[in-house]
Amino acid sequence: MRMRMRGPAVAAAAALIALAGAGCGLSIDEGGVSYEREDGTGVGVGEDGVTATNEDGGVSLAEDGVDVEFGDTVNITSTGETTVDDCAGRMVNVVSSDATVVLHGSCGAVNVSGSGNRIHLAAADAVTLAGSDITVYHSGEEPRVVDIGKGNEITQGGDAAG
Repeated sequence: MRMRMRGPAVAAAAALIALAGAGCGLSIDEGGVSYEREDGTGVGVGEDGVTATNEDGGVSLAEDGVDVEFGDTVNITSTGETTVDDCAGRMVNVVSSDATVVLHGSCGAVNVSGSGNRIHLAAADAVTLAGSDITVYHSGEEPRVVDIGKGNEITQGGDAAG
């Protein structure tokens, strides 16, 4: 027995036409689907995950974890994955285990919690470590460090670029 879905399909097409006419951008291609309003807020779904943005920042959810950006703060959560971001002067919070985080550019304060993390910094004002066996590599001047964990290390080098 075959069911007809003409009504819902017509309604969906009408909604898409209304959105397009309302000054919104809808994009559908082999990479996924995205929708963006005139004010820059939007949502996207694709092979690489899901993103949502508004005037204050955004959230992206991918296989390697969650990256939340709101204003001057980046929040990174992942387990056993590699995340690469550009600090652009923002504060960064990393809540991860056995992750590698590469932060290019100049960061404000960088707060790291968890265990077994490897953090690569180009530059940071200050670093707070609350966890164990965290290694922070810095390619610039050594930042101010507050270490309230165990077995943590700060060393010159790493993969981050200024």
